[in-house]
Amino acid sequence: MQCHEVVDERELDQIYALRYSVYVEEMGRAQRYADHERRRLAEPLDETAIHLAAYRSDDGPDPDSPRGSARLVGALRIHLPDCGDLSELAWLHPDACRGGSSVRTGIVSRLVTDKSVRGGGGSAGLQLAIEAYRIGLRERLDAVEIDCHESLVPYFEWLGFDVSRRFRHESFGDVAVMRMEPFDRSRLRKTDSPFLPILDQGTWKSGPLDDPAALEGRPGRARG
Repeated sequence: MQCHEVVDERELDQIYALRYSVYVEEMGRAQRYADHERRRLAEPLDETAIHLAAYRSDDGPDPDSPRGSARLVGALRIHLPDCGDLSELAWLHPDACRGGSSVRTGIVSRLVTDKSVRGGGGSAGLQLAIEAYRIGLRERLDAVEIDCHESLVPYFEWLGFDVSRRFRHESFGDVAVMRMEPFDRSRLRKTDSPFLPILDQGTWKSGPLDDPAALEGRPGRARG
């Protein structure tokens, strides 16, 4: 399985199709921006986010994939504190969306995976989380927030997140908003997080995200 930052509009379209299949068709959730005719779920927040995609190449050729024989099996998006209008997320992440803060907080949202790659150490969700963590380090984020169903709290605690608040949503059920500090080694050691080796090895210190010019023109990197 390979994960990378999306650089192609065709890949974004594949992500929107996967989201629709999971959120609308599998989970039956009402989605404000769902395009039922095209079976796509794209949102205004996508325009200013970093998108990560996970591909698996052991399923045979996929004529609809922009990656040739590799099939899209997962995706997530990352919202940086200085990229675009995040007001639509303010009800979930009020502090992270409040402007003028000296704490650089990123938000991870729309983590979605195909049924075939859920669970276990090689899951698409874990691989995407690891790549998102690398980006958080490279962007020198002080904190990262994510929201999830209550049933997933132990998983995200293992990664290094802690619950900041809980509430019950009429459509989504019991929801937890969670927060982590990417550079907090002691917290990562507490749960033997898979993020810890990445922080210790320092491999995140070099790469395209250290060069803003290298990202010009990429989908989802427009600054607000």
